[in-house]
Amino acid sequence: MDRSDLHSYFTEAFCHLLALELHARTGLSLWACVEPGLGGVHALVRLPDGRYLDVCGARTSAEVRTDWPHAVMRRVSPAYFADWRRHD
Repeated sequence: MDRSDLHSYFTEAFCHLLALELHARTGLSLWACVEPGLGGVHALVRLPDGRYLDVCGARTSAEVRTDWPHAVMRRVSPAYFADWRRHD
């Protein structure tokens, strides 16, 4: 997989897998961008400095919201992702 494939993979379907792995390895808190009527649309972890980390790198909440402007960011548990699409 090249870099653009990885970006698409972790922004268009399986971001929760990256967030869950980062959480498991580091203990960083899990967060989801949740849009009214749609539910969770993106998953990431929060760094100690308050920025959020996903496949795009470390970003502020304002930077994350440019991709999901209608979403509310909320802290979630690993169980929150149980119904998200899984990679088999």
